[in-house]
Amino acid sequence: MSVWVVKTLAGASQTFSFWTEHDTVTATVPNPWTGSLASYPFVGGGAILDVGETPRTSDLSIRRKSITMSAVHEAVLDMWTGHDMRLAQVAVYQALFDPETRNFVSAMLEFVGELNGAPKEVPAAGGEGGIRFDLVSDTRQLTRVNPAKRSDAHQRTRQNDGFHKYIGVAGDWVIPWGQESESGLKSGGNAMREFGRTMGRK
Repeated sequence: MSVWVVKTLAGASQTFSFWTEHDTVTATVPNPWTGSLASYPFVGGGAILDVGETPRTSDLSIRRKSITMSAVHEAVLDMWTGHDMRLAQVAVYQALFDPETRNFVSAMLEFVGELNGAPKEVPAAGGEGGIRFDLVSDTRQLTRVNPAKRSDAHQRTRQNDGFHKYIGVAGDWVIPWGQESESGLKSGGNAMREFGRTMGRK
């Protein structure tokens, strides 16, 4: 079972949901982006051809997963060709069934991430083709750098904090540590010793 949050060509969010069974069923699953339960109509009928293994890790490493979907399924084509799928949000669930009745009982959240690529596989003659959606886990967000954290202008928005006032020029400063500078002022270890001697004379 998988839920996809994509965007229309106008920029509005739209949700698609699929599963590996033959029929379409409306199921309630935990929404990883809101923390609440949500109901989706999971479309089957051959929409999903294959689901890759989910890496079982307990650290913050980036996990990767793939889902291959039919290139001729109407709902899949609508999502793939009629919407903006860049960085689409994806949640993958494992469906749980009653062992006696085989009725759907609940779903367990297995993977949360975003779309990283969707190459279309061209099959050999007589083979079966599909669209392989490559996914990466949300932990990839931790690798992104936010340059605003090192900007004086951005820091000033925090109650006029001047912590980064000299961040743009401090790297060019020449500090003659342990020797006299061109101006004759002592710095570094010599400066500290001179300061100590001065304090001792008082």
